[in-house]
Amino acid sequence: MTTDTRISAVFSQLVANERHHDELVASSQPYAELEDDHNDKRADLEAGLFSIPAAGMRGIAAKLAALWPDVAVNRSYGQPPSAQHDLAVRRFWDVIQEVERMADEVEQGTTGV
Repeated sequence: MTTDTRISAVFSQLVANERHHDELVASSQPYAELEDDHNDKRADLEAGLFSIPAAGMRGIAAKLAALWPDVAVNRSYGQPPSAQHDLAVRRFWDVIQEVERMADEVEQGTTGV
């Protein structure tokens, strides 16, 4: 398994953890317990993600995207910034999108990078 594949797999687990948490919250489960479990699992997954060296554009994109919920408070992975976010948050979103676009180009062999 390549480094970027490992990074993408851990990022997918982060996204799945977030979705599972949202489903549990919607089901009216006790919030405090859910939040602690969610945060513990997220911290473990993030630690694993950032311990893997990013060798390519896809890995870098996944690591940047993993930071998104922390940078843009109360936003989920892949959820764009709102009008209330400041310029720095919107620029961080743009960086994530640009690196993902570059990774797509590299994988498709359509860039001179």
